[in-house]
Amino acid sequence: MRYAIFSDIHSNLEAFQVINKFIETENIDKRIFLGDIVGYGANPNECIELLRKSADIVLGGNRNNTTIKKTDISCFNEYAKAAILWTRKVLSQENKNYLAALPVIDTFKEITIAHSSPWEPSVWHYIVNIRDARNNFEYFDTQLCFIGHSHHPVTISRLSDGTLKVSRNQLVSLNEESR
Repeated sequence: MRYAIFSDIHSNLEAFQVINKFIETENIDKRIFLGDIVGYGANPNECIELLRKSADIVLGGNRNNTTIKKTDISCFNEYAKAAILWTRKVLSQENKNYLAALPVIDTFKEITIAHSSPWEPSVWHYIVNIRDARNNFEYFDTQLCFIGHSHHPVTISRLSDGTLKVSRNQLVSLNEESR
């Protein structure tokens, strides 16, 4: 089974179209979106509509939830706040309803997916260091967990002896004794 796992489009229609064209050239069985289809960019409605047509599994995210007023924006910087307030004005009611129904964490085929972290997924914690990663392993039971939110691709493996290994920009082989 081949998955395309992507996240954090943030209303950037041109980037999303490029991702979709690339995915179409691969032999992909399922498209998994880890949240934050809106925020910042100029095309929130178009991005949501494309996501609805193209993704098989979709999560919500912090930008989605602030747009539909499920999450407070008071801690956002002025640019992020302005983007969310503008998005609230232009987003169709149908797309607001769609965002409101999205989960922020899910499990399928023994894989956990989350927008932020398995620990308190609606609080929008970032996993930015080994300590954060170590703590989060306790909040999912599957061998694999994919997370969006940070905008930084990294793989963190917990080996059978409990040590953590960080891999950046390299192929990682699955090992039944590791998570």
